[in-house]
Amino acid sequence: PLPPHLLAPGGALAQARAHYEDRPEQRAMATAVARALADARPLLVEAGTGTGKTLAYLVPALASGKRVVVSTGTRTLQDQIARHDVPLLRTLIARPFTAVVLKGVPNYVCRRKLAAVASSEAGRNHRKLPMLLDWVASTETGDRAEVDWLADDDPLWEEVTTTTDTRLGPRCPYVEKCFVTLARRAAERADLVLVNSTKA
Repeated sequence: PLPPHLLAPGGALAQARAHYEDRPEQRAMATAVARALADARPLLVEAGTGTGKTLAYLVPALASGKRVVVSTGTRTLQDQIARHDVPLLRTLIARPFTAVVLKGVPNYVCRRKLAAVASSEAGRNHRKLPMLLDWVASTETGDRAEVDWLADDDPLWEEVTTTTDTRLGPRCPYVEKCFVTLARRAAERADLVLVNSTKA
């Protein structure tokens, strides 16, 4: 069962959030999720806006000690969970856990293609290429979501990312540093894997 102190008034969530508000529906949903996980059975939940659904399923999922895959309907929600909810969950859940965001291949920068663009004549015309190179030198994920200064329709990104069909796999000189490969390896070991149901 779900540890009762986590989401209840006076519990871990209340202590972590200055503007905590008790949500009985959230606790009811969390309890149902915890029971479904314990019994290894499916659960279908419909909950309205403001219920606090994300924590209602993530708290019991992580508290269960099981490996969990969460699939969101959008990359926006996926990123929101990774950036806002996961750090909060680390303060609520007693045991440490690992969380990995896994996206479609075009969401990651390709080191091989970036190197090709950087060494090309046309590459010198990309005003934002130096910024992209600096980012790649410091990023741990290579995730497009980190590059908020590059417009969604900027042609530079299409030149430095790849697709499933054009990846070289083991033949790539950058395979050991490939962001897609590293993300997949991390996901194999993670307690929580965040994916999304979009094709990209």
